[in-house]
Amino acid sequence: SPEVMVVSCCDSRCDPETIFSAMPGELFVVRNVANLVPPCQEDSHYHGVSAALEYAVISLQVERIIVLGHASCGGIRALMEGITDHQEDGGFLAKWLSIADPAR
Repeated sequence: SPEVMVVSCCDSRCDPETIFSAMPGELFVVRNVANLVPPCQEDSHYHGVSAALEYAVISLQVERIIVLGHASCGGIRALMEGITDHQEDGGFLAKWLSIADPAR
């Protein structure tokens, strides 16, 4: 029964369990490129991060949610350098990173 949910980057250098010295089951962790949390959208598309947040709050009744960023994040670097701006079809990465376009 974890009390904390962590949204973390999928970069192998920033493992939440190691950072917080947590034992198995102490954290409910969702990892993705650039540790982004997309806006809530009620449509028929797939929403993994939103589903995980909902599950953590409703089913697990976590007390805290941490969005864990880290230095030298490749996903954020790609966003800031506009690496995905020139993809012909947009691609999965470009669409995902567009969540943070307002911050860019």
